[in-house]
Amino acid sequence: MLVFVGAALAASTRPCEEPVYRYALRYWEVSPYEAVVVHRGPLSPDEWAHVEALDHVNLVVRQVDLEYAADESMVQLYVEAERPATPCVVLRFPRAHAYRGPLVALPLDGNVARALCDSTKRREVVGRLLDGNAVVWIFLATGQATRDVPARQRLEEHLKRLEKAGAYPGLLGDLYPDATPAEARTIPSPRFAVVTVLRRDPAERVFTEILLHIEPDLVALAEHPMVFPVFGRGRALYALVGAGITEANITEAASHLLGRCSCEIKDLNPGCDLLLGQDWNRVLDEVLREDPWSRETLVSIAALAEAQVQETAAGLGSTDASSRGAKNFPMPFAALQENKNHEHPEANGSTRDGSPNHYIISALVIALFIMAMLAVRVLKKMGGGSP
Repeated sequence: MLVFVGAALAASTRPCEEPVYRYALRYWEVSPYEAVVVHRGPLSPDEWAHVEALDHVNLVVRQVDLEYAADESMVQLYVEAERPATPCVVLRFPRAHAYRGPLVALPLDGNVARALCDSTKRREVVGRLLDGNAVVWIFLATGQATRDVPARQRLEEHLKRLEKAGAYPGLLGDLYPDATPAEARTIPSPRFAVVTVLRRDPAERVFTEILLHIEPDLVALAEHPMVFPVFGRGRALYALVGAGITEANITEAASHLLGRCSCEIKDLNPGCDLLLGQDWNRVLDEVLREDPWSRETLVSIAALAEAQVQETAAGLGSTDASSRGAKNFPMPFAALQENKNHEHPEANGSTRDGSPNHYIISALVIALFIMAMLAVRVLKKMGGGSP
């Protein structure tokens, strides 16, 4: 039995053949942020309408009435937010994140839903991801040219070199070990995009606060430019700060995201989901269930994506027609087209070589372990030992 368990564990940790960024886009759902509505006494009908507007796909809404609050952690959250006027909405990370304090507190009014979930730069990040860029590099600028310009120049110049290096030979060479030289020349190179966010831009306040709290020490380093590699459905890997924005560190981050997905469980991978206000499931999952790589599917995704961006902006109160459409980000998805003949057999319960799905194997290992423990207890009882 131990031999079998060991073999099963080895099989369950075998890397997926799909790159991390592409696997994350297709399979890793976004964890919802928490919007905590804090008030004193009953809410008015208008205030209830504002609460209902927070019913967003990437938000979980909780309410705290300070006159009857029994949850001390919610009261402490309000205190840490510096006791803003009520009613208000306090935003915090998804439950899995280490930081459970407030990110930002906003008045409960007709603009709160849009302010929390939507902004120009966040729409740009979504558009670049849906346009097929493997990684979108958010450059959080300080506003000081002497610091920002050299750091951004290093980033952009090195990303261009990585793109020219191509997927084979290069960062993705290990994905295609059997490719002939002729085949290697046809393997598409990954594409990157850079989105600049000014740290003191009031329109991006919520987005900036999220970025600065991804890691515990970033707020103290806010006077330095930062770079956040973002992939999949808007997951930030980690931050590169100031002098740490080097070619070696950029390459390391790119190599991880362009390499094979060694662990398919999202929460066991590094990174933090960003609040981007996009209904990724609606745009991707429903359409990709059929034929993920057909031309018809890609066109359907493009139409859904544009409609969803417009619908989300309209639902959040956007009045700027230029901000609602997705036309600045051409479709279909270049990244999905890169591998349109690729199938993901794990989704059907088996891997490429016909062996069982990793999740099935893991579940079997757990079941065998429980059975073994039960057997030990039964033997102890039969032998007169203590259970």
